[in-house]
Amino acid sequence: MKKKMVMLLLVSTMLTGAYGCSSSATNASSSATAETIAAETTAAAITDSSAASADSSDLPDDLNELFQMENDIFAEHNTLWEKVFASMDKATPPASDDYASFLAATIDAIKEELSEEDLATLNADVEQIRKIEDKMTEVQSTDSDTIFGSDISAGEKFPAFEGTDFDGNAISDSIFSEHAVTLVNFWFNECSPCVEELPTLSELNKTLQEKGGTLIGINTEVFDNNEDAIAAAKELLATQGASYTNLILSSDSEAGKYASGIMSFPTTLIIDRNGNIVGDPIIGNLNGGDNLQNLMDRIDAVIAADQK
Repeated sequence: MKKKMVMLLLVSTMLTGAYGCSSSATNASSSATAETIAAETTAAAITDSSAASADSSDLPDDLNELFQMENDIFAEHNTLWEKVFASMDKATPPASDDYASFLAATIDAIKEELSEEDLATLNADVEQIRKIEDKMTEVQSTDSDTIFGSDISAGEKFPAFEGTDFDGNAISDSIFSEHAVTLVNFWFNECSPCVEELPTLSELNKTLQEKGGTLIGINTEVFDNNEDAIAAAKELLATQGASYTNLILSSDSEAGKYASGIMSFPTTLIIDRNGNIVGDPIIGNLNGGDNLQNLMDRIDAVIAADQK
């Protein structure tokens, strides 16, 4: 698991508790600086012995730094967290929708498989994550634009685009008019939650096609025909058995700039036949919680409106 991985499973479907991969991971030119800042922040607020008693007000107000701090917690105890993530289907989701509580429930479900020391380590990590999540909620409640970066607003049109798919076929925003509903999923190669949901997206695309819709992926690493990134993305899609359309855009196009401004991955948008964004973005992995069912309910509503 790389340090750029943040989380695997979205419990909340809207702003509160939303998470995923930070967009700083997609910007190669700034990654070194971001990791330096994150390392300093983590050293000061997480690994320091005084951090355990600090409340969320002691944490930074920048979402990228907060995402990276969680990332660093997972990376520090990589082997343990891999075991937790692999066991998520054993957990009973708690009544609350916060991510830390879900992690705690997952750990509790496998506590018999853990040593006392490992259990204590994971539980301590969860408490640090809970403080970070509380701070994220505080930041998000005061500046919702920070989450999405781009001006993603319900009712606005998705930026016009002309590009190709991974096989070189021309594709443009006219795809929206050809379908009752289109899902646009933003991802990048090194985003573990993004890769984890590829099989789900592929199955979702099949369901959408039966309903008169479709799904397209926009991988922010393949912009400007980045051949290495395209090859890596193709391999990931093939490995995960995903075969839906993915776009290659120009980074200086309106759609490219729009995608580059997104700050949390994966993010999924619902687009109607007129190219309008419908409702709030879905932030995070679609594999767990109520996220997928929420999305399907919204898709059905858009299709029903299209048929009137």
